[in-house]
Amino acid sequence: MSLALETFAQAMKPADERGIRQWVEEEVVVPHSIKSPNVDYSLTPMLVDPLECLEDEDTRELVLMAPTGSGKTTGIIEAASTWLIGERQANAAIVFHTQAAINKWRQTRGEPTWKASKKTSNLLPPPMSPKNKKEYIRFPNMTLQTIFASTSQLQGDTIKVMIGDELWEWKPDMLEELR
Repeated sequence: MSLALETFAQAMKPADERGIRQWVEEEVVVPHSIKSPNVDYSLTPMLVDPLECLEDEDTRELVLMAPTGSGKTTGIIEAASTWLIGERQANAAIVFHTQAAINKWRQTRGEPTWKASKKTSNLLPPPMSPKNKKEYIRFPNMTLQTIFASTSQLQGDTIKVMIGDELWEWKPDMLEELR
C-alpha cells in the first residue's frame, strides 16, 4: 500500500463504538492514583451519569456536587479530557480557580495521564514545542486550554466543551463568564 493511501486509511478510521464509560475504563491510565492506575466506575457509580453527559450533544450544562475525595477530578476531569483528546476531538477547556491550581493540575495529573494513556500519548506535543504552552496544548486533532477563571481567560475562543473545577472558589460572576 502506498504511503499516501496508508496515511489516509489511518486518518479515516471509524469512530470507536464503545461508550465513554467503557472507553475510559479500558484506555485511561491514571499514574498518580494511590488506589489503581485504572478508572473503575463500579467504585464511583455516581460519576457515570455526569461522565456520559459528555457524549450527549443535547446536554448544555451539568453541575456535579460531591464530597472531597469522591473521585471527581480523576473520574471526570482526567478521564473526560483523555477521552476528548483521544476520541471526541472537540476544542475544550479545563478551568480552575487560579493559575497556580491549573498549572499544578496540568503538571501533576493532566499531562501524566495523557502520557500514560495509549490513545493520547502519541498526540501530546513535546514540552518545549510552540504547540505546548502554559494556557493551551495544540494536539493534532484539537486544542485543549488549561486556564483559570478570569474574564480575559473565559472570553474570545470557540470552545465546545468546558469543564470547571471547584467553582465555589471562583470569583463572583466567573460562572456567567464560563457560560
